[in-house]
Amino acid sequence: MSMAHQEREMLEYCAEKGIVFEAYAAMRGCPFSDPRVQRVAAAHGVGASQVCLRWVLQTGAAMAVGLGKNESRMRSYAREDLGIFGFELSADEMATLSATGTQIKSCAPGA
Repeated sequence: MSMAHQEREMLEYCAEKGIVFEAYAAMRGCPFSDPRVQRVAAAHGVGASQVCLRWVLQTGAAMAVGLGKNESRMRSYAREDLGIFGFELSADEMATLSATGTQIKSCAPGA
């Protein structure tokens, strides 16, 4: 799951059943250059990647986040990733950012 490829039905199903939903490869669906993402990032003084990761976190999903293949940037990526705990997205920002993506058809029972 990512901002671009959302799975609200599966998240809701997992929450109802007490299952932790893991957003795998959350950064692959980050619309870095989308003006809405850029505005929210500027408002919080963070980067687009931090906004995308914070959005995933606030949906209630757990994340598996890698550090990429560029060894010279791994430390800075790790610091940036940890920066998602230094701000919170408002309900309006969450709604705005959710509008950047599409819902994926869920395989949750009854969906």
